[in-house]
Amino acid sequence: MSFSLETPRLLIRSFSCADISETYLSWLNDRQLMRYSNQRFYTHTRESAINYIRSFSNSPNLFLAITLKSSEQLIGSLTIYKQPNHGTVNVGLLIGIDSTYGTGYGSEAWASVISFLKSDPHIRKICGGTLRPNLAMVRIMEKSGMSLESVRKHHELVDSIPYDLLHYSLFTSNKQ
Repeated sequence: MSFSLETPRLLIRSFSCADISETYLSWLNDRQLMRYSNQRFYTHTRESAINYIRSFSNSPNLFLAITLKSSEQLIGSLTIYKQPNHGTVNVGLLIGIDSTYGTGYGSEAWASVISFLKSDPHIRKICGGTLRPNLAMVRIMEKSGMSLESVRKHHELVDSIPYDLLHYSLFTSNKQ
């Protein structure tokens, strides 16, 4: 399924094998960038990235590329994991280009996808999560209208330090 959303500055579209560059793989293998993601425990290759893209085929889930409209430069990705039987969806975000940090691109992409999902009559609840020290992601979720739903105390270790796992959610106007 081909997917495309536009914001004033971004094009959010289906992620393809053509998006797998050395730069993209370097994001996935950057321990500092991935410090709050369980992806930090894996080594990513072109082959593993292709397999990941293929895992979305014939599923309700989406893997999306975030590109700058002006240059088509890939700056990040979004994942959307749907649970159709429950009317829920879990969204994840990665912004990989450090020169874009603090520009609001992450918020813009997130808000656009949240708005799209809220309009889907089959989705009643949108979820996301992060570790407590990931303040940028906490701000993005709160800015989009999501509320803290639960906290798993000292749930995950980052450099041997336990951190709380925060779960945020937003109910749509579709059947709570």
